[in-house]
Amino acid sequence: MAFRLAEQLEVDLELQGVTGVEDRLQEGAAMTIKKLRQAGIHVWMLTGDKTETALNVGLATSLLVPESRLSRYLWDRDEPSGDGLLRQLDADLRALAASASRPSAASPSSGEVCANKGDEAAGEEGKPPEALIVDGEGLAFLLGRPDRQTRFIQLCCACRSVICCRVAPHQKGAVVSLVKAATQKVTLAIGDGANDCNMIRQAHIGVGIRGNEGHQAFNCSDFGLTQFRLLLPLLLVHGRYCYRRVATVVLYILYKNILLVFPLIYFGFLCLFSGQRFYPELLSQIYNPVLTAVPITLYGVFERDVDRHASLKFPLLYRLGQMNSLLNPRTYFTWIFRGAWHAAIIFVVAVYAFGYDSIPGPNGKPFDMWMVGTIVMAANCLVANFAILFASFRISFVIVFGIGFSMFSCVVLFFAASTASVGGISTGALFLIFESFFTVLLYFLVVASFCLGLLWFQRSFRVAFWPELVDLIHRREYAGLPLLSLAELKHLNLAVADEEKGDKQGRSTDDESPSSADRVARHADETKEAPPTEKAKGEQRRHRLREWVTNSLLRKSREKTASAARNGRYMGLPSRSPPHPRDPATLAEHLRLPGTAHAAVPCPDPPPPPPTALASS
Repeated sequence: MAFRLAEQLEVDLELQGVTGVEDRLQEGAAMTIKKLRQAGIHVWMLTGDKTETALNVGLATSLLVPESRLSRYLWDRDEPSGDGLLRQLDADLRALAASASRPSAASPSSGEVCANKGDEAAGEEGKPPEALIVDGEGLAFLLGRPDRQTRFIQLCCACRSVICCRVAPHQKGAVVSLVKAATQKVTLAIGDGANDCNMIRQAHIGVGIRGNEGHQAFNCSDFGLTQFRLLLPLLLVHGRYCYRRVATVVLYILYKNILLVFPLIYFGFLCLFSGQRFYPELLSQIYNPVLTAVPITLYGVFERDVDRHASLKFPLLYRLGQMNSLLNPRTYFTWIFRGAWHAAIIFVVAVYAFGYDSIPGPNGKPFDMWMVGTIVMAANCLVANFAILFASFRISFVIVFGIGFSMFSCVVLFFAASTASVGGISTGALFLIFESFFTVLLYFLVVASFCLGLLWFQRSFRVAFWPELVDLIHRREYAGLPLLSLAELKHLNLAVADEEKGDKQGRSTDDESPSSADRVARHADETKEAPPTEKAKGEQRRHRLREWVTNSLLRKSREKTASAARNGRYMGLPSRSPPHPRDPATLAEHLRLPGTAHAAVPCPDPPPPPPTALASS
């Protein structure tokens, strides 16, 4: 009725003007979404805007690309039964199953990807969709029955991007709840309006943005932000730090308690499990809260494997948590075996060095059971406190201070327990131990060498032969090289691959540059030897490639260093002169290609420091 009335009234009108309203995106929104997708996070957009607006926002934020195979699930009022949506859903699922059986079809080359043709379904092309858009009415139909829900969520999880437009607030919460129940994945919902509150409450992690649309979303969220781009450091920096710290703290607490308990199990075989105590009671009670608590507490607060800049530049570091690579059954049993092995070393060496018929001191007195138990407890504290260094990626002053404080507390409390008349070690037992100071010191050195030396060897072997992305970043920082982005590394890898491919195909010297050919000919004339072989040509080409890469990296590093020095800062620290990069031979060693010979690359002298203006009084 209202539509007919509008047709009768709105006739013979003259256009006076046009008003356009632009709802701009927040600064850094596109880059934030791009980084989140590089980190392996699936980004869905749930909005109440119309389809055209949602598509434009998706393109502006790089959630969609023009070449994406887009599948549209838009409700057709001329077909109220929804059979068209079901046919399209079946076609997309068949294409998805076919691509799963043929892995090569799931990743076509750039020439095989065709542009999206309007509303043409991806299933009709025989290829699974890369992106999906659905409106509110179509979403209500697809989620109306359990069988449709399962199939639709299966398709959505296979797409790289999902956009839900014209959805009501309760539909946003329903989508989040359905994803939680169907995938068992951790969900995060972020919004800035009152219509996002239901979605924020349903997600595992709710993030609210305080903006012009009110504070309702901000007040009902778990984390509150002022801008959308701040979601990036929240996840890639603080979230990743938190996962690494919590995982290591859990495993370390398990490890140091095994160090305490397993010597009691080993002692049970000697005393026939009679229930005899091996440690002094006071020392065993303060082992966890006092003797070994400070280093791991400081580690859980201050540990950082890479700095904030590297965490934001390499979103792939975030995938360690998604793959659960730090807290899984393998790492769990590794730390258990490590604790049992270290406890065996500590106990067996102590028993055979101080027990039985051994006379460790010059006074001719043997050690009794309490003395041996006290020495084993001291060795447990030594190994447990210093083992945290091998779990750290950076040896910071805070961690070293915590270890020193714990060891000082051990000495003080051991003396207090030895001199206490009630509840301590038998009076003077610790002083008898210190009469054999050199023997006890040798025991501590042997135990530390075996236990901590094994940790150092294991860590060095892994970094040398199976380095992770964190280790590669540390290598470049130690060498004084700038951190390359993934795109730059990809270009370098392509250049190396082209050189190796050309070497295998036996390219002649005609393909080389004139300067390179002249150098090769001049070298052959001077040495009066036979012309270089194909293998020598390949070595020379790879040497030139290494020389170009090294010099370009050195140039970038020095430009960055000079710029930072002019601004009065370097590496985030004020008034600190930048260190000179390492020698070119070491840089070439880091950049050495597999199967190539090592050669030192000439490097120009570092530029002189800028002149300093002196003000005269």
